[in-house]
Amino acid sequence: MKSEKIMEAVTELDDELILEKPAPAQRAGKKYTAVLAACALLAVGLIIGGITLFGRDSGAFRKPAARAAALAEPVYPTDKQWKDYYNNAAADQPDPAWERRMQNRGAGDSFRRFFADVTLQLLGEEDTENAVMSPVNIFMSMAILAETSGGESRQEILDALHADSMDALRGQARKVWELAYIDNGVEKSIPANSLWLSGEYAYAPETVRTVAENYYASVFQGEMGDPAYDQLLRDWLNAQTGGLLAEKIDRLQFRPDTALRLLSTLFLQTKWGVPFAEKNNRELVFHGSQGDRTVTFLHADNYLNGYYYGDKFIFIDVPTFSSHVLFFLPDEGVTLTEMLADKAFRAFLTAPDVTRCRKYEEATDSFVPQDYNGVTAGAWTRIHLSLPKLDFTCTQDLTDDLTALGIHTILDPDAADFSPLLGKDRACLQEITQTSRLIMDEEGVSAASYVDALVGAPLPPEDEIDLILDRPYFFLILGNDNLPLFAGVVNQP
Repeated sequence: MKSEKIMEAVTELDDELILEKPAPAQRAGKKYTAVLAACALLAVGLIIGGITLFGRDSGAFRKPAARAAALAEPVYPTDKQWKDYYNNAAADQPDPAWERRMQNRGAGDSFRRFFADVTLQLLGEEDTENAVMSPVNIFMSMAILAETSGGESRQEILDALHADSMDALRGQARKVWELAYIDNGVEKSIPANSLWLSGEYAYAPETVRTVAENYYASVFQGEMGDPAYDQLLRDWLNAQTGGLLAEKIDRLQFRPDTALRLLSTLFLQTKWGVPFAEKNNRELVFHGSQGDRTVTFLHADNYLNGYYYGDKFIFIDVPTFSSHVLFFLPDEGVTLTEMLADKAFRAFLTAPDVTRCRKYEEATDSFVPQDYNGVTAGAWTRIHLSLPKLDFTCTQDLTDDLTALGIHTILDPDAADFSPLLGKDRACLQEITQTSRLIMDEEGVSAASYVDALVGAPLPPEDEIDLILDRPYFFLILGNDNLPLFAGVVNQP
């Protein structure tokens, strides 16, 4: 997709992750920062950067020119627009998005184990601040990193991603990307990847081609530190973020010692199935991890007709335009950390499919509750829902989290292997961070939620429920085929 078309497709927010620190020894812990936004959307970006070379051997590899230029740009799918369903001439035309969804159905199943691993790793002990992350975003970045590395470095990534081989990972990554992608004129879910190569070093054309073709990735080359290359970087990121982060992006530049940089973004904008009316908003007290605070809550009476419960929580399924968001509220006296640590909660997280919580009973011609991974559907009922209006951003250093998942050789200057891309040139990953933004208002949501479930919670009243998310909770945004796009925790709105 050309840059001007990307700008048209991504008209809202997409956040970026910048790697600024020079070496692993100087890394700090996770840091979370709140900011304000103006519209309902969620954006997450991931940049793997600071890969520094030690020595060079061009061999049979191709050395690109130093001039800033694009080597490859992907062609994105063309989805049928929602307005076309009301156009007689176009209504009967095939829907590429539906065909893509059916073709890739189940493709994310093997990804879900990594989703559970990385979500629990990033959010499992976050009990003071708000946090949101995209497992899809991290998965795509790590898959491309595996493509450009070799030996033990590659194997550690494959093991962490639960992939048997690079061939299997390539196919899975492409299908996950295609499941995540939506652009129908009403909602957007647009993943984007890019590889930035130094013009001072040789690279393998075959590896570059593989990255471009299998990961819908743009590939660029240029001289690190050249103002033209810096501007190309900023233009690409601004196109993915709709210009809403221009103030931050316009300060970005490459360090001269950078060998390559990998950027991966995921932009999401969707609307509630039934919008919340602003006139129904309420000022309520949120009992946060750092004290009580009065905040604005979205509210709807008789909004939902079902709930689900485990041993330590209750959760609801709030529909969006074409998918849904799950909100998990721990029982009184149960902390978020305790809920996440439970094995049953993790079991549900690996396959968050609420349809399996009920089964059809032919004798009564009805659906009856059943246990599924520690979660059971409650009775159909009226639910009076109140949830905080949100707007926050967080930046997370992922290095220690990925190391805990078994990815560490690629960070070692003496052991890291980037030979599939750089031949005998020495390089190591210096830093990896993710920055995410979440906004939830009356019209729409960019929400992330992390789900896992437990068995045996006492049933709430079946006739009517007042469900107020007025204490720390989790939420999960699902896409096509229950693909977990974002997960997060709210400790203090």
